[in-house]
Amino acid sequence: MKKLFTLILLVMLVLTGCVDQKADPVWNPKQFQPAQFVKVVDGDTTIFKINGKVETVRFLLVDTPETHHP
Repeated sequence: MKKLFTLILLVMLVLTGCVDQKADPVWNPKQFQPAQFVKVVDGDTTIFKINGKVETVRFLLVDTPETHHP
C-alpha cells in the first residue's frame, strides 16, 4: 500500500510539472472591450453602453435589496 501511494504521489508530481510555457495567459487585456457607464439600477445591477448598445449587467454573488419591484 505504501508503494502504491508513493507511486501515485510521484506520478502526480511529474504531471504537475508538465505545463505548456507558451500557452496564452489567463488574463489578456486585448480580449477586453471598452464600455461606458450609464447608470446604477440597484445594488447588483448597472447599465453600460458596450459597442453602441445599452446592456444591463447583473453582478453575481452580490446580495442586495431590490429597489425597483416589478
